[in-house]
Amino acid sequence: MKPGLCFVVSVPMTAVAFLNGHIDYLSSDYEITVVCNFDGTEKDISKNAQLKNIRIARKISPISDLRAVYSLARFLKKGNFQIVHSVTPKAGLITAMAGWLAKTPIRIHWFTGQVWVLKSGVQRRALKNLDRLVAKLNTSVLVDSPSQRDFLIEQGVISPTKSQVLGSGSIAGVDTERFRPNPEVRVVTRAELGIEDPNATIILFVGRLNHDKGVDTLLQAFSSQTIQQNSYLLLVGPDEENYIPRIPELLGERQEYFRYVPFTADPEKYMAASDIFCLPSLREGFGLSVIEASACGLPVIAANIYGVQDAVREAETGVLIDATSATQLASTIRVFVDNPTGRASMGLAGRIYVQRCFESTEVQRLLRDYYSELLIGT
Repeated sequence: MKPGLCFVVSVPMTAVAFLNGHIDYLSSDYEITVVCNFDGTEKDISKNAQLKNIRIARKISPISDLRAVYSLARFLKKGNFQIVHSVTPKAGLITAMAGWLAKTPIRIHWFTGQVWVLKSGVQRRALKNLDRLVAKLNTSVLVDSPSQRDFLIEQGVISPTKSQVLGSGSIAGVDTERFRPNPEVRVVTRAELGIEDPNATIILFVGRLNHDKGVDTLLQAFSSQTIQQNSYLLLVGPDEENYIPRIPELLGERQEYFRYVPFTADPEKYMAASDIFCLPSLREGFGLSVIEASACGLPVIAANIYGVQDAVREAETGVLIDATSATQLASTIRVFVDNPTGRASMGLAGRIYVQRCFESTEVQRLLRDYYSELLIGT
C-alpha cells in the first residue's frame, strides 16, 4: 500500500492555489487526503486527493478550535497516515496539536509568513509563542523562503537543524508555460478592461486588498502628480477592507485610470496585459505573485522585506523599495514608465530567473525527495 499523506489547510482555495500541482505529482506515490473547511470551492481541489471536511475557523475561537483538534486527531489516528503536512498559520496550530496527539510519525508545517511581524506588545508575544509551539510539536518544518527562515531562526521560533527551504524557495513554484508573455491575450484583456491605447502603461497589483499588502501606499502613490496621465492602475483580488467604494475619494481625478477585478482564476491574463508589477507589501513569506509576474516578463517593484527579497534580484529583475513610502513608490513607478527598454530588459531577466530557480516541476520533485528522506528516517 502507498503511504498515507494528509494535507491540512484552513480553506480549500489554499490547496487549489498552492497544493494541486503537488497532489497531482505525488499521487502515484501516496494516498493523499486534503482536510479543510468546506465552503464550496473544495470542488476545485485536485481529483487525485480525497477530501475531509473539518471546520477550522480562520480566527481564534477556543471552543471551535478544540473541536477541530479533537476531530482531526481522531481522523489522523483512524487513517493511519504516515505524513501530515499543514499550510497557513491557523491550520498549522490545529494540525500540530492533532498530529502530536495522534502520534502521526511525520508532522510538517510550512511557514509562509508571520501575522505577528506587524503586531506589538502582548499580542505579538502571544502569536509568536503559538508559532514556537507549532514548530516544537512538529517533527520537521519547511519555510517558503531563505530570508524568512533566517528571520525565524533569529527570532527563536524554529531551529536550524529542524527547518529547511526547498530549493530557492516558494511553496509551489511557477508553471512557466502557463505564466508567460502572451501578446494575443494582452490585446484581448486590455480591450476587456477598456484600455484601447496600445501605448498606455498598466501597473498591476494581484492579491488581497488590505493594509498589510501595501494597498494604501499603492493608491496614495498612484494618486500623486508624479504618475503620468496615460498610466493605469489595475488591482486584482478581493477587497477585504472596503477600498473600492472609496476610490473617488482616494484617487480623485486619477480614478478614470483605475481598473478593478474582484476575483480571477487566471491571474496570468492580467499579467500578460500589464507592464509593471507592484507589491508594496508590509509582510510576506515569499511573494508567489512576484515570480508569477516575472515569469510573464514583467519588471517588479516590491517591498524590501524578508521573503520578497528572495523573489526579486535587485536592479536585475526589479527594484526593492521602502513599502511605507508612497513618494518613493511613485517616483520608482515613474522611472519604470519612462523607460520601456529598461522594463523589457528586467522582464526578460525575471523570466530567466524564474525558469532557472522556481519552475513548478522542480519544486514538486524537491518535495517528493524531502518526503522520501523523512520516511527513510522513521
